[in-house]
Amino acid sequence: MVEAVVGICVITFQQEWAPRPVVGATLAALGTAACALGDVLSSPGHVPEPAPLVRLLFVAGLSRAAYLVVRARARAADRSAG
Repeated sequence: MVEAVVGICVITFQQEWAPRPVVGATLAALGTAACALGDVLSSPGHVPEPAPLVRLLFVAGLSRAAYLVVRARARAADRSAG
């Protein structure tokens, strides 16, 4: 559940505030680290599952790519309309 909330936050952050890519990547890395740490602390001796953590980073990358595509298309539409 925590991975889902962190994933939503990473996606929303990139779409709403359009930060530089470094900020979004840092947020995704921190969220991934926090989820992994939470897995380890919640049950000692437990190794974090890699799939949700990789999925979080993948979703962050897709979110950034979608933002860039939409922004490029909107600028192209503005240029053609003007």
